[in-house]
Amino acid sequence: EDAPNYPFSKYSASHFHPPSSSSPQKSPLKLHSSPRKLEPPSPKKLGDSPKKLGDSSKKSGDSSLKKDSDFFFSPKPLTRPLHSNLSIAHSKQAVFLSSLILQVINDCLLSALQQICKIGIEEESLRDEIFSQIMKQLCPQAAITSLTAPTFMKGWELLSICLGIFPPSPTLTPYLASFLYNNLKGEKKFANLVQSCVKRLKKVLFYGPRKNPPSEVEIHYTKIAKNVPVEVHIPDGRDLKIWVDSSMKAGMFLKKIQKRLGLKSPYYALYESYKGMERSLESEEFVLDILHKWETYGLAHLSPSTPRSTASSLPSSLKFKFKQRVFPSESNLGRKDEAFLYHQAVNGVMTGQFPCNELQAVTLGTLAALHDSLKMKSDDPFLGNSITRYYIPPTTSASRKPSEWAQIVTTQKGKISPLPKTVSKVEKMYLKEVQSLPFYGSTIFVVQLINPQDLLPKATDRSLHIAINMKGIHLLTPTKTLQHTTFNNTTEYSTNPKTKIVKITS
Repeated sequence: EDAPNYPFSKYSASHFHPPSSSSPQKSPLKLHSSPRKLEPPSPKKLGDSPKKLGDSSKKSGDSSLKKDSDFFFSPKPLTRPLHSNLSIAHSKQAVFLSSLILQVINDCLLSALQQICKIGIEEESLRDEIFSQIMKQLCPQAAITSLTAPTFMKGWELLSICLGIFPPSPTLTPYLASFLYNNLKGEKKFANLVQSCVKRLKKVLFYGPRKNPPSEVEIHYTKIAKNVPVEVHIPDGRDLKIWVDSSMKAGMFLKKIQKRLGLKSPYYALYESYKGMERSLESEEFVLDILHKWETYGLAHLSPSTPRSTASSLPSSLKFKFKQRVFPSESNLGRKDEAFLYHQAVNGVMTGQFPCNELQAVTLGTLAALHDSLKMKSDDPFLGNSITRYYIPPTTSASRKPSEWAQIVTTQKGKISPLPKTVSKVEKMYLKEVQSLPFYGSTIFVVQLINPQDLLPKATDRSLHIAINMKGIHLLTPTKTLQHTTFNNTTEYSTNPKTKIVKITS
């Protein structure tokens, strides 16, 4: 709002070193050992809401910048920072940053771009210097030609990327907003990126800085002014593609998925999954920060012989999963929530998350095959290979031939009376049956034993887990349950945000 009230010449006169042309002799670099406090030019508060910054229909270009002869594109790095209030250490970093910015806009160097973002995340005092230097490189001294356009395009890409990672200070914000609005009607070839910068400025002021630099995938989509497609696996086997912007947090992402699937139950959660291990995401985590973490891991484990590409930077073994975190009674669920929980329960039985004996496996396998038979309007699910592949858990199916399992399941189907005629009815029957399993609805945690007691004399040599569900706490090894206790017999005696120590009594 009020973009004309914030000409950048006013900001530069108050916060920059004097232009070199203002003095007949070169003045030595004057560095302050400690930053001086900068006050916003107006009491008007910006950034309280992503809707605070309005539009401007003023002519493109900021004519006030012409008054500062130093504030134009330069092919050479700075010899001193723009801001006069930086400490000696930050002034040296600012000069280094100017070299990195030139590497990005001239050579599109990915490592330089990510290093700029990393400095902006870690050094709040340098954020305004970064934005000011980029803005300087976006001010041509002459008309933009076909030869110079790519350089300025990369400059706008860099500004857009930075605005998705960290915000400017309240002091610089109105001047940066004015700069963007005055460029909205500038070169048409930059229009999409300028509009993207405006949107990202509003959001970064509201949601705050990220914790990680952008991934290669995020950089690619930011350059074309688009959101990032992120795939989420759901229990029925599908991978949903959700478009995510730089400011989206896990809590917002979760609601977006629920809305997409038409689910109303409050008991869902979002997880990052890696080779059978899962971690539930906190609502304030930025989704694209997690992609950067995955990319860092993937590149660290990338074979030297593997061709480097954006696609290969994200390991396929890492993925987002969306599922129920609490397992309520099916009578409390809506139709779509019930169908979702059915698929999650089937997946839990087949992967061994909900262990069952042979009789239970046959009962559940028969219902699951009947479900798909009704849905497909075919008897194919009751064929031998289908039974062992999709309906009987691998730990159980290995004991018989596929043809034997097909006969057993077909016989079990004949015992169901009356035989359900709808998919919904079968799902209800399956959920009612699966709730009898001891580990139904469990969340499983890895156990670290600090002082093993006599109960577990060789515990340090075992893989121990705790499974927690509505029935209580189960202490497990890969082969058996060591102990089960209800919540009435547990005492939490120490806790911190990441670890809970629970005392279990018999």
